[in-house]
Amino acid sequence: MSKILIIDDEIEVCNTLKEFLTQKDYEVSVAHNDKDGFALFKTIAPDLVFLELDLPTRGGLLLLGYIKAIKFYAKVIMMSANGTYTNVKLATKKGAMDFLVKPLDMGNIELKIKNALQS
Repeated sequence: MSKILIIDDEIEVCNTLKEFLTQKDYEVSVAHNDKDGFALFKTIAPDLVFLELDLPTRGGLLLLGYIKAIKFYAKVIMMSANGTYTNVKLATKKGAMDFLVKPLDMGNIELKIKNALQS
């Protein structure tokens, strides 16, 4: 069973995504801030991370850098309601393998996960 970590400060997004992924037989963990998210990342070694770009305090891009620094091949999909070209470019330059714009399309997410886990 693949392990997925969701790091997002929006509780509703986390709950919806977790429920969807659990029904698809993924083992899902959730963190609502960068500190808890990074600690969970180091503890559970997820196969895939969904990471919010606009996290309070340090932000998703900085956390992405920390994740890549300890596991450069980590598979991370960034998420944000602010899916500007600049944000997408920054996230992919820092190592994100994909970028999802909120509100999330659950049908699209399943395909993104399969692609991420097969690469």
